[in-house]
Amino acid sequence: MDYKPGDLQKYAQTAYDDMMGHFWDTKENHVIQTHAGRPAKSRSPIWEFATVIYTMITMYDLTGDENIKNKIQAQWDYIQKTYPDNVLIATGRYYNPALDDASWTARLLSNMYQITGDKKALELCRRMVCNSYEHWKDGDVGNGLWYAFKDEVDNRLEEKTIYDCGLVLAGLEYYKATQGTNIEDPELFQDTMKVYRWMENYLRRDKVKTYGNVTVAVTDNLYFNTFYDKKEKMIFEPGSYQNTGVAEDSSSSSLLGNTAMAIIHKNLYDITGDGIYLQKALETANAMASSGYSPDGVLVNDFDAWTNTTFIGQFVKEVLPLPGIDEKWSGLLKNTAVAIMSRARTGEGYYKASWMGSEAFSHLNQYKGYDMTPGVMMPSVCTVHMVIAAGLGDKLGLIH
Repeated sequence: MDYKPGDLQKYAQTAYDDMMGHFWDTKENHVIQTHAGRPAKSRSPIWEFATVIYTMITMYDLTGDENIKNKIQAQWDYIQKTYPDNVLIATGRYYNPALDDASWTARLLSNMYQITGDKKALELCRRMVCNSYEHWKDGDVGNGLWYAFKDEVDNRLEEKTIYDCGLVLAGLEYYKATQGTNIEDPELFQDTMKVYRWMENYLRRDKVKTYGNVTVAVTDNLYFNTFYDKKEKMIFEPGSYQNTGVAEDSSSSSLLGNTAMAIIHKNLYDITGDGIYLQKALETANAMASSGYSPDGVLVNDFDAWTNTTFIGQFVKEVLPLPGIDEKWSGLLKNTAVAIMSRARTGEGYYKASWMGSEAFSHLNQYKGYDMTPGVMMPSVCTVHMVIAAGLGDKLGLIH
């Protein structure tokens, strides 16, 4: 596919139209209901349709199309009609069984407030974050949050993860929206900062660190995805710390985590004015541009291909315009979008999880029922979001 200046926004429109054509219920006016890639028997889990809404918001930022905003409002109306509040924000249950699911719900509620202005969404966001901190905390939130308990999903009480980022960002956005008002929540902000500091201490790769008997000498300013806290075996270590390379669906760090942490730093800089947070935002963004995350000048869908681009639109909008951002990002956005449109888009307008068009994810097609084939909503939309984010970068003048 030959690229010409201005094509990225055209690609974005094509990808958006593909997504909506396949995954928007035009009769009922909301995202189709799916569960684990198949039609849902009842109400869809929140995280599945949230992926589509995140992508629609990026398209709205790109185009300003009020029709998109109206559709997001329709989805919010559908949520309120279909999901009782106490069910929507319950932790450890069907809609939020583990930490990542709760993070996506909190992000969705924060986004719904930002788009619709409905303060109910803002209050539910606050309650979702508070519930999550309380449910998955390790004694105190300052000790980090467990990913899940063994009676909730097929996990053991040993894993803490970068998925905290969705809760932390939602907590900071709530603070920014309510600071100085009668609904400000100082305790929530304090707890959010405790979780943030835990992530910085245990997941950020900014210096040589010793965890129990393990010394990790990775200093690239990126973030590990996982930290194992197996107290009964006296094992305390970042997951895959011995293998810091990057591959599709096989990395110790991730596009998801690194983009989210850069946005969190930008928000903390906005809140505090402290230049250390701006420095960290730049360090993480620039580390991504200069690392193995972009072989052949194309970003790798490196971790959770169902949600890996959750924060990519906000990252392009809030972080990449900062002074001091590596110019390599211009080529990364362009090359990744071109690669997707030429290699990962199917003839039916679905999108592969591999942005280079390989079959690298095929071994996961039956893994716990999480189908990665192009016709499945979440991996297809994850790839679409990358294309639309590149279009937004073009609109913002970031593509040279």
